Amino acid sequence: MAVGFYAGLKRGSRNALLAGPYKTKKQAERALSRAHDEAIEVDCFCHFDTLGVFRIECSKLPTGVLNARL
Repeated sequence: MAVGFYAGLKRGSRNALLAGPYKTKKQAERALSRAHDEAIEVDCFCHFDTLGVFRIECSKLPTGVLNARL
């Protein structure tokens, strides 16, 4: 199993993996501010979402939805 860390948002029961995967939690934490700023550019309501680091463990890690913008 692969493990990755993501800068992400939580809105209600939904999660968004904005940037990642990163190898360490610290790398994902460093990406939080920039990823959040980009998310607000895409959807201004992201300003109200909960921001944080997500740890994912699976066989194939997904790509952060805003990676191309960062």
